[in-house]
Amino acid sequence: MFYDETRKHVRTKKEILDEAGQLRSRCKIIFKGEVNERNIFTIKDSRFKSDSFLDEVKRSYTDLINIYVWDDKEKQNAAIYQR
Repeated sequence: MFYDETRKHVRTKKEILDEAGQLRSRCKIIFKGEVNERNIFTIKDSRFKSDSFLDEVKRSYTDLINIYVWDDKEKQNAAIYQR
């Protein structure tokens, strides 16, 4: 597979070679069976697993829902979501 400078797939090797027949900079050839990976995920943030973060998010979504509810009887109470 041949990729040009913008990381887009091109069909032939000639499209990524310069006038001298050398591979242009930032162009890439990936051979059959070779893995083309890049690590797009980082280390997990433990803050997102904490109970305090979960309670904060639940409270903020409850407040957001309550903005669109007209009847006070139907509004949600954020206290019911606390652990």
